Amino acid sequence: MVCHIVNSKEEKLEAPYLKLYSAGRSPFGKKVIALLNLLKLDYYLLNLDFDKKEQKEPSFLQINPRGKIPVLEHVDSKGNKMIIGESLAILNYIANTFDTKREFSFALDNPLYYDVLEWSVYIATAFDQTKFQQFLQLMTPVEERNPQILSKANADLDIAFGFLEDKLKKNKTGFFVSDHLSILDIVAYPSVTFGPGPIDSEKFPCIQAWIEKMESLKLY
Repeated sequence: MVCHIVNSKEEKLEAPYLKLYSAGRSPFGKKVIALLNLLKLDYYLLNLDFDKKEQKEPSFLQINPRGKIPVLEHVDSKGNKMIIGESLAILNYIANTFDTKREFSFALDNPLYYDVLEWSVYIATAFDQTKFQQFLQLMTPVEERNPQILSKANADLDIAFGFLEDKLKKNKTGFFVSDHLSILDIVAYPSVTFGPGPIDSEKFPCIQAWIEKMESLKLY
């Protein structure tokens, strides 16, 4: 596995190749990077500068009109190009294309496929939105914060962490599904650890143990 850093969107690459558009601290980009690394795939990485609004430049909007990262560009040996946005869609594409041994994913006829899908969608929507609301408030100067928004985000996040704690507790393996690392762990890890401050390890011991296990894997 080799990650090649690309410094320009115009840099020409020779097929076949995988090219990931991301941003340095993006939790969504980290999810994709983790799976690429676990599968030991060679890929090119271009980190966009959000301070310069590179994700809104015309050259990138031609790749993703929504102006969002991550985006994966896959060109096969025949020059056929596939461009995919949204981290969950990218992870599924990588899994179905490259995880042929199903080391970290599950086949469509495996019930765990839908378990992973359900929880991945929950994390990517309700959980991430709540985490982001909390993050925005905590990054705002104290005198400018909205106490009601922060209080609701904290309460909602406490409930969300409770869901994840129960999921880990019921599975009894240290992972969210099965007895090994899966895409669900890859989806959850950057989201759970995003933002300031540690979690309440006394209230959520299973999540704390899981975080420590994930940290030891050095996924990115």
